[in-house]
Amino acid sequence: MPMTRKKDPVKFCPVCGKRMERKRFNGRLEDLNRFKARRYCGPECAGIASQKADASLAAARKRSVKFRGSRCEICGTTEDLQAHHKDMNPWNNTPENIMTLCAKCHTKYHWEHGKQLTGKSGKRSMEVDGQKNRQMSPA
Repeated sequence: MPMTRKKDPVKFCPVCGKRMERKRFNGRLEDLNRFKARRYCGPECAGIASQKADASLAAARKRSVKFRGSRCEICGTTEDLQAHHKDMNPWNNTPENIMTLCAKCHTKYHWEHGKQLTGKSGKRSMEVDGQKNRQMSPA
């Protein structure tokens, strides 16, 4: 005669708040001790929980990709798309703040709104709201 099933403890995912259930693998119920040790309902919530609050600039920009659309909002192309932050804050990755632009339209947008960058060779000059900030390139 098979053993009676022990009652599962009530657990909730700390990220999404969803009630966690024991999973089934090829028809077999997840081990009770493994279920007790599991902290999140799935890999998505585990990934969200492992994100650092003080992310680097590269990480913040990478997170904005999931809010990027499939077409440029200005010209409609589907190639070389980038995420533009409307408030110029790369850490503000809310869907309302992200604008999908192709590389050409993104550069043109910044030129039209007062931010100017020269090419990669030589000196770099950035002008924002009429104030210049000169930086020397590494020699």
